[in-house]
Amino acid sequence: MSAIKADTSISELLTVVLPRQTKESIKSRGAEGELQGTEITMTLEVSGKNFSYKLTNGTQIEVIDDKIDNAMVTISVSEEDLAKMIQKNELDIILMVMTELNKTKYETVRRLSGAFKAELSNDDGSKYNIEVTFNGAKAPTAIFRMKTSDSALMMRKVENPVNLFMAGAMQIEGDMQFSMATQPLFV
Repeated sequence: MSAIKADTSISELLTVVLPRQTKESIKSRGAEGELQGTEITMTLEVSGKNFSYKLTNGTQIEVIDDKIDNAMVTISVSEEDLAKMIQKNELDIILMVMTELNKTKYETVRRLSGAFKAELSNDDGSKYNIEVTFNGAKAPTAIFRMKTSDSALMMRKVENPVNLFMAGAMQIEGDMQFSMATQPLFV
């Protein structure tokens, strides 16, 4: 996946870069075949503005300038956090939902019901707060706390979420069964 320029606008990231990188990633990994017959819907809510996507068969991506009711995945993040994530190139947790899609992750998303909040701590003491809801369900819930750098390692598959948890680098609060059910998304 190509690096994203620090001056990329939120709108450009979500309407041009994310769809392009999703298509490129799926094609380069040869995942089109395994995604035939699938449709995944996702809404990114950025401080009240919605950017939505419908990915069909792993090859067709429709960008929708509104909220999709009952989206399979809804990610909420503040405009301030997303702008800082762009500037610091710390977008892994936002981009990987679509760009790393395969049949296993699709099936996991399709079955998940619940929500989690990721609290990612930055070296400067600030935090990113990202809320993820699966299939419109607000419960069960969990909170994942970790450093942004550890989250990036996990999303890039350099580190396993179980190893991060066992080493104390990731703390989980809330429904542990739901938390464990999200694991296939991060491996």
